[in-house]
Amino acid sequence: MASTFSTNVIGKINEIHLETKKGYQALFELISNSIFSIESANISNGKIDIILEIDNMFQDKLETSAEQIQNNLKLKNIIVIDNGIGFNEDNFKSFLTCYSPYKADKGCKGIGRFTCLKVFDYAQISSTFYKDNYTYKREFVFEAKNELSNENLYESNEEILTTIKLTNIKSNFKEQFPIDLNILADLIIEHFFINFITGTIPIITLHDSYNGELCVNDYYKNQAEYEINKESFEISGETFDIYHIKSLKVSKSNKLYLCANNRNVNHIDLRKHIPNLQAHISSDNNKKKWYFSYLTSSYLDNIVNSERTAFNYPEEDKTQLGFIDISKDTLINAVVEMISKYLKKDLEKIEEEKIIRIDNYIDRKEPKYKLMRKYFPNFYSSIPNDTNEDKLEMSLYSAQRNWEEKIKKDGKELSKNAKKYNSDKLEQLKEEYINGVTAIGKACLTEYICKRKAILDILENSLCIDQDTNRYSLEEVVHKLICPMIATSDDLNFDDMNLWIIDEKLSYHYYLASDKTFKSQAPLDVNSNKETDLAIYHAGLIFNNTPLPYQALTIIEFKRPARDDYSNSENPVQQVLDYIEIIRAGKAKDRKGRIISGNLEEIPIYVYIIADLTPSLNKICKQNSFTATPDKEGYFTYHPNYKAYIEVISYNKLLNNAQQRNKLLFDKLFRQ
Repeated sequence: MASTFSTNVIGKINEIHLETKKGYQALFELISNSIFSIESANISNGKIDIILEIDNMFQDKLETSAEQIQNNLKLKNIIVIDNGIGFNEDNFKSFLTCYSPYKADKGCKGIGRFTCLKVFDYAQISSTFYKDNYTYKREFVFEAKNELSNENLYESNEEILTTIKLTNIKSNFKEQFPIDLNILADLIIEHFFINFITGTIPIITLHDSYNGELCVNDYYKNQAEYEINKESFEISGETFDIYHIKSLKVSKSNKLYLCANNRNVNHIDLRKHIPNLQAHISSDNNKKKWYFSYLTSSYLDNIVNSERTAFNYPEEDKTQLGFIDISKDTLINAVVEMISKYLKKDLEKIEEEKIIRIDNYIDRKEPKYKLMRKYFPNFYSSIPNDTNEDKLEMSLYSAQRNWEEKIKKDGKELSKNAKKYNSDKLEQLKEEYINGVTAIGKACLTEYICKRKAILDILENSLCIDQDTNRYSLEEVVHKLICPMIATSDDLNFDDMNLWIIDEKLSYHYYLASDKTFKSQAPLDVNSNKETDLAIYHAGLIFNNTPLPYQALTIIEFKRPARDDYSNSENPVQQVLDYIEIIRAGKAKDRKGRIISGNLEEIPIYVYIIADLTPSLNKICKQNSFTATPDKEGYFTYHPNYKAYIEVISYNKLLNNAQQRNKLLFDKLFRQ
């Protein structure tokens, strides 16, 4: 009579949740059972052979290259052979019992065989073992539908070995199952690392027909360089052991591995918990050294789930009636504290190097953050040590916003709780708050000055000839830099405009139209589709007598750098005079669109023509009786018939004037 399971095998398999990329967990279950079997046999020469049988779709095609074959290797079956105690009566009885407590003291949950059937179609088992001074061999097939079949038990003279063949990997696990022997060795070492570092691991050898064989134990000794230290500590009376490892093996990148019964269950990314542990901790002979650790405890043994893939943490800490519940947050915080103490010297060195790097960046590129160093020095710790220069600006910006939030919070707290403090303490807090507010103001001013410097640098570059096309930029490049196009002041924020490049006073206006037709400009009632580059209506003075909502109008026209094809009939001077005629003939409107009784004939109009002084433009200016500026970089005139002041400014003069006006600010900021 065939043996049967005391549970629904298909139902149990369906209960198991396993990611398709982690099909190797089935192999880990077999290795775990082999380790237990070897330990039970009490032998010193334990060995585990793992044979990967490959399913290669190209193996019968003669034209297929060796490289193509290697790239398309997929797993078909796995065979695991060990020389442990084997499937004797006790082990076989345990195998037939779901959640068997037989190996509970070793961390076995009694369901590992179901994980194997989650990944593979069935398992073939052949095991030779001792019983009453005789050698027996037990054979059977384990599958989901028929459970056990082809069961045999007979005397045998064969060597004491157990062979388990997992047959036909399921398609959803097949694609991502690692068959590279080095990768598989890394995974085995990672999962059974506690066994490796304590010397309790048997000899494990990987085999496949394409890549030969690899001894995992030798790979661990030769390929990995580890510095290991064990430390014990307590949480609420529960003892935990942590193995600190410093490694030159980059794949181990700053993780805390949580173990149950000396088996890796899952891990915590320490980079999220320790600010300066985002990258390697040091270098040794030009090799990067990384940190990782393993945590073990009987407490973790007791709260691991049945699949051994996660822990069932309580929601909160409890200590009552002899039972101790430790929440995940409490556990992780305690372990992070232990790791931080262990790595104190490494982290201090990382912090020192990081501060130097950040300070150099601030001094060279972003002086607006200098005041944070004095008034908010804790910002360094909030920036990960692996932040590159491209991301550093965003990290500093975020730190400054946090500083501003802290200042606001301190101000509210001071106002709310002022009566709680004595006069000396209150005065101290007030001084700290005022210093903070002042520093924030200085930082904002610094940021604005830095922006001006960057804008002028961009303007200077845009005026240069393009080395690839051998052409100058279009006038719209400068236009967009000074003010966005096809917009009005109702659409724009103050920071969107850089009118200060031309004249600081232009920033304070009643209304601005950029690249808009006259008939679409709100303060005018004019039926004209002609458009100005910029039309700026100046705010009216409180004590003037004009009923207009604006006191004056400025028109700005940009011409392409280096343009030299102006004619007598088509030139910027005549263009702006035509604009003035259109304006003078129109009527004024208020913000609600109502016509008002203002006289546009009398309103002052200022015109700036921004262009390079090429020969054709010089000729036009002279023909129109313009006066050259002393530096020969511009012309100006007052046109009495049009009641307009007109100034022609070269791009050189525009840039130089803006740079000179801001020079004192730049010198003060970048030389401090």
